Amino acid sequence: MFGLWSSALSLMWAPGAGWRRLRSQRLEWSALLVYCVVLALLPLFSRGVGHILGGRSVESSLAESMLFCFFQVGTASGSGVVLAATARRLGLELSDGVAQRMVLLSATPIWLLSVLYIIPAPSQLWPYVLLGSLSWAALILYRGIHEYCALSLRSLTVAALSASAAWLLSSAILSQILYLLLLPR
Repeated sequence: MFGLWSSALSLMWAPGAGWRRLRSQRLEWSALLVYCVVLALLPLFSRGVGHILGGRSVESSLAESMLFCFFQVGTASGSGVVLAATARRLGLELSDGVAQRMVLLSATPIWLLSVLYIIPAPSQLWPYVLLGSLSWAALILYRGIHEYCALSLRSLTVAALSASAAWLLSSAILSQILYLLLLPR
């Protein structure tokens, strides 16, 4: 379990080396689930506290934070399926399980940078934090696809962008739509 944590966190600073280490390890789904749950608690806590400090109600803050965390984990797994389908379309064999692990582990910067949400800054700044962390995650995913698959630069870019776009659109947009539908201000 400790090997997963050190390898996954090394993706933040040296994605190529981190992916090579992860590729050589046998990764259990239970360890990956614990990793995702623990890291998903960071945005739950920091977004909740940040919203409360910013003047929102406790119920509204916790509901929005839980929706964000639920959609980040759930849609990352779904985006892995998109990545595997795109890789197969490009002529490669990438299983759904490996692709889902790649996307979930690429989410590390999104969850770690979410601690910035605790700062009661104007809400106009928060989309930039999300966009910056999503960009970092997309770069990590790009490097992971490069390490796992022998793709041309064009195909590698298509695969990484399709999974990243599916993830961005599904998680950010769906969580905000549900939030606005369920808890009007």
